[in-house]
Amino acid sequence: MRVLLAVGSLPPDRCGVGTYTADLARELAQAPDFSVAVLSAAEGDERDGFEVLRPRRGWALRGAWSILTQVRRWRPDVAHFQYPAHGYGPHPLPWILPTFLRLMGIRIAITWHEYQHRLHLIDLPNTLLPGGLVAVRPSFLEQMPPLFRRLVRRKKFRMIANAASIPALELSSAHRAEVRRRFGPEDARLLAYFGFVYDHKGVEDLFAIADPTTDVLILVAELRDDDEYHRRISQLASSSAWAGRCFVTGFLPADEVAEVLAAADAVVLPFRMGGGMWNTSLAAAAAQGTFVLTTSTDGPGYDPERNVQYTVPGDLEEMRRALRNHSGKRVPANDELRRAEWRRIVEDHASLYQELLA
Repeated sequence: MRVLLAVGSLPPDRCGVGTYTADLARELAQAPDFSVAVLSAAEGDERDGFEVLRPRRGWALRGAWSILTQVRRWRPDVAHFQYPAHGYGPHPLPWILPTFLRLMGIRIAITWHEYQHRLHLIDLPNTLLPGGLVAVRPSFLEQMPPLFRRLVRRKKFRMIANAASIPALELSSAHRAEVRRRFGPEDARLLAYFGFVYDHKGVEDLFAIADPTTDVLILVAELRDDDEYHRRISQLASSSAWAGRCFVTGFLPADEVAEVLAAADAVVLPFRMGGGMWNTSLAAAAAQGTFVLTTSTDGPGYDPERNVQYTVPGDLEEMRRALRNHSGKRVPANDELRRAEWRRIVEDHASLYQELLA
């Protein structure tokens, strides 16, 4: 089976959807009877068994013929588009291209990586187009507007939860101590945050949950001067209260991210709208066996198997209490679970593609 994945960004671009798509392409390419290519204007390298088809004029409408020619030459059975992605820019072509490819006889699948709370005019062609619809977040259909639900009711729907793209590490005591010494005294409680920095991630709440007299904060994230919210976090990180107690690493390679998460006493993800194992930052942290503190709209609770405590979004006092009770607690790192989740993702995609072709 020949599968073409379309996405706006690819590593090393900073885009969670692009990273997921590259991982999916690699995993599919390793499966028997699959040939995989990725259609993207990003500058990522060809690797891991899949080709990259690059639009010569990016995603501009004037480049549509070039894209269609490349796709025709590659001859995919299924084209699978990933939305949203920063790399598409303001161009409408990524949203109307599936219709062109369907007219060429190619089966179409679409993955939405975020909830669709509003129906935009540009989404109409894809809602009406026959094919597959994949969601990575639970209750996706229930959260769509009623009109949107009616328009997609004939699509073949799959809920295919995400998985971590970062390997799980089981650090020795000496290795963990060496990593911890990079950031502060050995007796400090090491708290880490990992992921993109947006207001709905609740990153500033870290500075209210943690205690600068006992804790060291590590933000495995990028803060840019041209972003107002990032500047606010930078001011908190560099304040007198957190001088020498807060470190912003910027983006790190996957193995270095895993080291920090595996060495921390807790990974704190105070999402304002709740999280779940579909969140790749949460999945990556939990895979290390480190205690993870996050939020959920489904109510509070502790998952002993994954060592994750869920609290009500915004309940900072309960988050402080959870840290007192659980920080430093560890369960064995489990990279096999992560690998099993990726095998499940490949199997679910293969099943959908086969149904589309049938």
